[in-house]
Amino acid sequence: MSTRRDELVRRWRQTGGRGRKLRGLLELLRPYRGRTLLMLGSLLIATAAALAPPPLAKLAIDSGITPGDLSALTWIVIAFLASALIYWGATYAQTYLTGWVGQRALQDLRIQLFAHLQTLSVGFYSRKQAGVLISRLTNDVQALDQLVSDGVVTLFGSTLTLIGTAAILIVLDLELALLTFLVFPVLAIGSLAFRIVSADAYRLTREKVAAITAYLQESLSGIRVVRSFAQEERHLARFAELNDENREANMKTVNLNAAYFPAVELLSGLATAGILLYGGVQAINGEVTVGVLVAFIAALNNFFDPIQSLSQFYTTYQA
Repeated sequence: MSTRRDELVRRWRQTGGRGRKLRGLLELLRPYRGRTLLMLGSLLIATAAALAPPPLAKLAIDSGITPGDLSALTWIVIAFLASALIYWGATYAQTYLTGWVGQRALQDLRIQLFAHLQTLSVGFYSRKQAGVLISRLTNDVQALDQLVSDGVVTLFGSTLTLIGTAAILIVLDLELALLTFLVFPVLAIGSLAFRIVSADAYRLTREKVAAITAYLQESLSGIRVVRSFAQEERHLARFAELNDENREANMKTVNLNAAYFPAVELLSGLATAGILLYGGVQAINGEVTVGVLVAFIAALNNFFDPIQSLSQFYTTYQA
C-alpha cells in the first residue's frame, strides 16, 4: 500500500513544474511582445464574437419570433451577421499573428540550442549519443512548433471561452447553470487521474523516439563496418525491437486518450440531456422561456468544447 502511494506521489511530482516550463515558453515571446499583445487582443475579440450567437438566439426567439416582432428580428439577424464578420476578421488577424510570432520564436530557440551545444565539453559528447541530441533538436522543437502555433491560442482562447460561457449560463438562468456546474467535481477528478497516469506514458514515448533516432544515426554512420562484417540481420532485429517498444509506448498514450476524451464527451452529453429534461419541464410550466432554454443548450457546447481543447492542449504539452 505504501509503495503504491509512493508511486502516485512520484507521478504527481513528475507532472509538476508545468507552470515554470510555460513561463519559459512565454519568455521566448518577449522580444515580440507588441505583436503578441495584438494577437491576444484579436483573440479576445474573436472569443467575444464566438460567444454572441446563444444570447442572440434567445433574443430572436423571445423578442422577435414569439411576439411576432419583425423589426426586432431583423435587427437581431443583422447582429448575427455582424458578429460573424467580426469573428472572421479577428480570427484572420489572430491566426496570422500567431504564425508570425511562433515561427520567429522557434527560430530564436533553434539558434539558442545550437549555440548552447557549442559551449558543452567534449566529455558531454562522449557520454551522450549523437542521435539523442539530434532528436532533441528536431523532434522536440517540432513538438514545440505545434505547441507555440496552436497551444498558446488554445490555452488563452479556451480559458476565455470557458469563463465567458459560464457567465452567459449564469445570466441566462442561475438554477440551470448551477446544475451544469455539478459536473465540475467529476471532471476535476478525471483530469487529475489522467494527468498522473499519463506523465510516465508520455515521458516513455519521448525516450523511445530518442532511442530510435540514436540507433539510426549510429547505424548509418557505421554502415561500412556493418556491411563489411555482414551484421545487417542483427541490426535489423535490434531496430525492429526498438520500433516495437516505441509502438507499445505510443499505444499506452492512445489507450489513455481513448479512455479520457470520450468520457468527457459522454459527460457532456449526459449534462446536456439532464438540462434539456429539467429545463424542458420548466419551459412547459412557464418558469423559463423557450428562448432561454434554446440559448442555454446552445451555450453548453461552448462550455464543454473548451474543456476538451484544454485537455488536448495538456496532451500536446506532455508530448
